[in-house]
Amino acid sequence: METVLKPWQGTAEKILKNLEAEKTGLSAFEAQKRILKFGSNTLLRKTPLPYFQIFFDQLADLLVLLLIFAALLSFVLGDTRNGVAISMIVLLNALIGFTQEFKAEKILRALTEFLPSYVKVKRDNQDLQIPSSYLVPGDIVMIGEGDKVPADIRLIESYDLRTNDQALTGEANPQNKMVRDYLDDHLSLIEVENCLFMGTVIASGEGIGVVTGTGMKTEFGQIAKKTTEIDKTLSPLQDKTRKMAKKIALIAVFVMIGLIIYKYFVGHDILDALIFSVAVAAALVPEGLPATISVALSLGAKDLADRKALVRNLVSVETLGSVTIICSDKTGTITTGQMKVREVWSDLDLKIDSREKERLINEVCVLCNNAQINLHGEFGDQTEIALLDWAKNKVDIEDLRKKYHKVTETPFNAKRRFMSVNFFDGEKNFELLKGAPEIIIKKCQLSEQEKEKILKKFKELALQGFRVLGLAYNKTFLGLVAIFDPPRPEVAQAIQQCQEGGIKVLMVTGDNAVTARSIGQMVGIIKKDNFDNEVVEGTVLEKMSDIELRSILREKTIFARILPEQKYRIVDNLMKMGEIVAVTGDGVNDAPALKRADIGIAMGKIGTDVSREAADMILIDDNFATIVQAVKEGRMIFDNIKKFLFYIFSSNFGELSTVVVGILFGLPLPITAIQILSVDLGTDILPSMALIAEPAEGNVMQTKPRSKETQLLTGDSFLRLVLIGLVMGIGAVWSFSFTNKLTGSYAAATTASLATLVICQAFNIFLSRCPNVSIFYYPFWKNLYLIFSVCSSLILIVLMTYCGFFQHYLGTSYLPIIVWPRIILVGIILLVVEETYKFIKRKILK
Repeated sequence: METVLKPWQGTAEKILKNLEAEKTGLSAFEAQKRILKFGSNTLLRKTPLPYFQIFFDQLADLLVLLLIFAALLSFVLGDTRNGVAISMIVLLNALIGFTQEFKAEKILRALTEFLPSYVKVKRDNQDLQIPSSYLVPGDIVMIGEGDKVPADIRLIESYDLRTNDQALTGEANPQNKMVRDYLDDHLSLIEVENCLFMGTVIASGEGIGVVTGTGMKTEFGQIAKKTTEIDKTLSPLQDKTRKMAKKIALIAVFVMIGLIIYKYFVGHDILDALIFSVAVAAALVPEGLPATISVALSLGAKDLADRKALVRNLVSVETLGSVTIICSDKTGTITTGQMKVREVWSDLDLKIDSREKERLINEVCVLCNNAQINLHGEFGDQTEIALLDWAKNKVDIEDLRKKYHKVTETPFNAKRRFMSVNFFDGEKNFELLKGAPEIIIKKCQLSEQEKEKILKKFKELALQGFRVLGLAYNKTFLGLVAIFDPPRPEVAQAIQQCQEGGIKVLMVTGDNAVTARSIGQMVGIIKKDNFDNEVVEGTVLEKMSDIELRSILREKTIFARILPEQKYRIVDNLMKMGEIVAVTGDGVNDAPALKRADIGIAMGKIGTDVSREAADMILIDDNFATIVQAVKEGRMIFDNIKKFLFYIFSSNFGELSTVVVGILFGLPLPITAIQILSVDLGTDILPSMALIAEPAEGNVMQTKPRSKETQLLTGDSFLRLVLIGLVMGIGAVWSFSFTNKLTGSYAAATTASLATLVICQAFNIFLSRCPNVSIFYYPFWKNLYLIFSVCSSLILIVLMTYCGFFQHYLGTSYLPIIVWPRIILVGIILLVVEETYKFIKRKILK
């Protein structure tokens, strides 16, 4: 075959010759040869992860690897109890993470195929229906209204053909397609009229064409291929936890070395020193962090699913909370995606009364119209559907269409730009016209003054972004109809919430500048006082350098007539500017930008499979307002993870300080290794994980997005947790010394230390949930899960103290009742210290 640069270049005859094809179709033998050569007409899909890989991926976290090392070392050293305890922690983490990702993977596998199942072709000069995957270059395809285009096709014949190209180009209006020749090879897909592209839909008319590209060789496939080549960067949360894990690993190593040296010189038993140091180092690791993050994100994902947002990548739930810019498509996201009649203008001094004029307008809307609205749905051109939808409350559409006999019809096309239909009412013929106002005016009997009045109103409506049609009856001009895709009613408030929360909203659309500007003003993306200078068109953007573009991105908020590569370029530059970017999209043209962004948000109703696979989240209802709810959820999750980390590190530091303070005072170790692990695995795990169920604070959407530099634990938080840990450690040693003197039992003394830590952690959990306000002003019953988990921990410590089973495995012992008031007093002291610290911070250091 000869090489053709672009499928739209040259004549149709030359294309057929280059493809070695005939209008009668390929032979079955030739088609079989070509499918072996070119492959099936399918897109390469990302292979779903095997379930065993999903499970083992949970073990790849650095914190989990530290625990695995500690468990293996414990078993090697013969310390089975510590090894089993640490292994149970690892297994619990892995199971929780696997459960959440398993659910997400099942949803991904359930996504439907985008390509049509069957297509009409000519083979051996016969009309056949074959699976679309069997199409090959050179096949002759017949396609009609409602069909999805199964491959890239060069038209040979067309009959009033129009396509909906939104999935590929972002253009919302149907595009005219016809047989014509081009020499230019630098046309954008929007400009090409002689080709149909895979993934688009036939809006009206019929056509016959030759397949020029299949599968990954189509325009659709090339964008899908580019999407798979884009590497996804770490989310802000992943980046922060990874850095924190490295610091924890370093601290744990130093603690192990220090304890080994101490234990060896004190007891001269290197094996005992290794066992104890491994257990204490394992206790330093926030072993619940991977599981807690998984649960927090999955709960957030569940809440979002209830709000019509499906999360494919759990980490994206939290990342939404740090978003600084949302790049949103217009059609179907900010708007409803359905054309509606906004206004019918008929302010002309006609020689017919108002009732008759209204009747005639209704008849033109219904009869000069080939769309259908019935119980099975809406069919036809969106503009005509809008006219029927407006008229259906005024007339019975089916009865009206049966009332008159249609004589002739002249359909709308790009050159004529109007539609006319002739009817017979039993006595006479009459003509109804609908189309471009400037064309309809010429076909009506109007004075120059009337023409000027109509054109003035037409221009006024067009400048507001409306699609305007003129209506006429037998050369009598009836009026103008303004049609538009209205904004969703809740979007304006959602955008206002974004702006109050420091999030900039950009509209990036393939639609025209006038419509984009009008919708942008309606929903508050642009203000009235800056109305004329806010829109940047793709043709202008194309000529900008990246430096110029970044300057524009700081000032402008609406980008119109944007091509796929330009949308990707906008997102790429925003991210290089340090912004955390969320992008919405529905078409294959949006997939590269969705994949590049920190958060890609695809549409569930009108979205393509390629856009869904590239996205982190799918909006089931295609609604921009749902994104704002997701941002709120993400901010809440980040706040709760910070509360969890503060609690878990302050508690872990309390355990470490118990050991260190005991060493400094020359005491026997106040707590054993297995008891430290029992706190982490038993009494600590439920309260810490209950923190993730904390409701959002009231001002969560009034604060600015956190920067990429925002830490999970700040310097202030670190100072507080050290203070709390020291109070816990000193208190535990105090309880240990008192009990040791009282009972003379080392087991009872370590049990007192253990109980003190658990009681202090019960106080600490309530302090951790309100880091900025007094515990006495925070609603106690706000989180019932937390109250239940604390009660469970208190019951567990009683069982550890008095139940023989736990005494055997944990080395605990019976505690006299007189010890408990002293233990509770330590918890009260902790409360006083923390409340005093917060008071000083609020009132003195603010």
